[in-house]
Amino acid sequence: LRNTSSTINILEKQRENLEKSKNNLNLLEMSELVSVSDVCKVIQRAEMILKTSESVRRNFTELGREGNVMNMRFRELVRGVEKTLEGILRDYAVLTLKKSKKILTNITFEGLLDLEFIARLTLEKNLEESVSPRGYRFLSHLTISKKEISQIVNRFENIKNILDSDSLKFEDILKNRSNIISEEIVNLREQILNGKIVC
Repeated sequence: LRNTSSTINILEKQRENLEKSKNNLNLLEMSELVSVSDVCKVIQRAEMILKTSESVRRNFTELGREGNVMNMRFRELVRGVEKTLEGILRDYAVLTLKKSKKILTNITFEGLLDLEFIARLTLEKNLEESVSPRGYRFLSHLTISKKEISQIVNRFENIKNILDSDSLKFEDILKNRSNIISEEIVNLREQILNGKIVC
């Protein structure tokens, strides 16, 4: 019980760090100032939570009733982490989502401490290099379908081009909704810059 309790404390700290890194990344994305290092910090923290959570999950079956309260807290701490990681990988990783996730799963805790190692394996770049997200996470907050998100990402290639485009350029994908979605894009960017939304 004590072991599980201390692991949950570790998870709380890791989740706190993940949220800080994610907030920072969001702001940098809107200002086109992202470095590989910023991305890898989020990948590192998300994967550490997922790895730590695996060992805790096994313990709950043995703890019975005593573990119920801790289990609820645990579920809160890991909620959305995998989705965050997948969004980041889709936005930045060189390989497919499936391959990138497999690589990260096979990295040890020790390997995760090395940001350069993560950068080489997932982004194939140096830590200080500048990068721009493709826009999957950003677009997932708009009222558009997954198919439309993919079409926009394929067309515009990165978030800078999406943010710089006027509604006319979205018309053949979004038809008569292009004006509304363009407004949503402007509003979402402002909300992220004001810290009201975390992608």
